[in-house]
Amino acid sequence: MDERVFRLGKRACLGTFRGAQQISSGRQTSWRVKGGVKEDDKAISDFTKAIELDPDNARYYSSRGASYERLEEYDEAISDATKAIELDSEDADSYSTRGSSYDKLGAHEKAISDYTKALELDPEDDNGKISDRVRQLRDPA
Repeated sequence: MDERVFRLGKRACLGTFRGAQQISSGRQTSWRVKGGVKEDDKAISDFTKAIELDPDNARYYSSRGASYERLEEYDEAISDATKAIELDSEDADSYSTRGSSYDKLGAHEKAISDYTKALELDPEDDNGKISDRVRQLRDPA
């Protein structure tokens, strides 16, 4: 079965007979139909195929980058988040993913910059975690 990106309003789905990947227009939600369990390595494969079909879709890069970040593949996460930001400079999730990856690589000034931008774009999404981390990075104890 061939794979296609299906658009339903503000949502898009990459569908295959073995599974599906949903990309939400707001918060990132990713899962595969098989058991509904996050499987980031398979999600990366699905997002890669989605990018091949729709290379100008920032959400695909952002979501694949978040999967890379969870797998601790920080350089790949940074690359995808950067591409997502190039395509959609208002996507707070991409700045947050890139900031977290920079943070884990020890590039703290870059992390602070991206975390700050993510908070500026979406202050409601913080839950205190990002702003707490920015404070820690600015004033290490």
